[in-house]
Amino acid sequence: MTDALLPRLLNIATAAVLSGRSVFRVRQLLRSGTLTGPASTGRMYVNTASLEAFIGREISPADYLKAERSRDGQLAALRQYNASRGLDQ
Repeated sequence: MTDALLPRLLNIATAAVLSGRSVFRVRQLLRSGTLTGPASTGRMYVNTASLEAFIGREISPADYLKAERSRDGQLAALRQYNASRGLDQ
């Protein structure tokens, strides 16, 4: 049973970190139907329950927060790069 504190949908990057696979591989798994996501979002999200079934364990809130925080450096670098190009909002 998925923890109530977790979002029902995970973005692909977070799903990749939690599953130990690349973003490319997670997209392949979505396309093949191994992982499920809402069709209306262009398959940019993965159902948390689907990911848990795929990896064979529940995702704890601590696991989720660790995965989200592991991307902080990448996101900060992207914001800095966009700002240097005048693309910041």
